[in-house]
Amino acid sequence: MSAMRYRMIPEQEFSQEPPQPPEPKYRFRWSVFVGVPLVIAAVLFLLNGIDPSFEIEDLLNKLKVINQNRYIRMMCLMVVCIAVLLIVKLFRNKSE
Repeated sequence: MSAMRYRMIPEQEFSQEPPQPPEPKYRFRWSVFVGVPLVIAAVLFLLNGIDPSFEIEDLLNKLKVINQNRYIRMMCLMVVCIAVLLIVKLFRNKSE
């Protein structure tokens, strides 16, 4: 049984080059180039027709925030960071 397990490999198999991986297939992503602008347009359309029930300044006044400009800038930075992370996740290769 051990002779079957450790059979001798002919030298021909060692001289062969390893197979080349197939070239990646690039395809057009409809969800990115058509879907994302459509979603943005739909959100903007909905935001134009909706009257907000409160404003950020009212919320910050209820929370008794002293420096409201800093908090508003921090919230905007947070939204931008989340958007960047979502974009990176969308465009990252699936194989990684």
